[in-house]
Amino acid sequence: GDPKDFPAGSQTFLPQDRLFVVSGAQGIVTMSATCTHLGCAVSRVEWGYQCPCHGSKFDSSGHVLAGPAPKPLPWFKILQGPDGQLVVDTARSVPTGTFFKVV
Repeated sequence: GDPKDFPAGSQTFLPQDRLFVVSGAQGIVTMSATCTHLGCAVSRVEWGYQCPCHGSKFDSSGHVLAGPAPKPLPWFKILQGPDGQLVVDTARSVPTGTFFKVV
């Protein structure tokens, strides 16, 4: 989508892609909304994310706070197309803390 659709301080859930788009002062990130335990969709809660199926809890960066999830929620690569639209490559994960800077 258009970078203007993701202003700093916003968090958008894209249900069709099971992604969270989080925009802050450091840039934009995309994080999976699929629990790393058995693939249920996690929900946003006041302190981070929670899986309604088996109780896994993740902090606001996707790190596991409580299992049974074995690993954090992955962050994905963001690219900006020639038309200025942001595109998420869910086949390419990036290290947690990798922010995309809109130019």
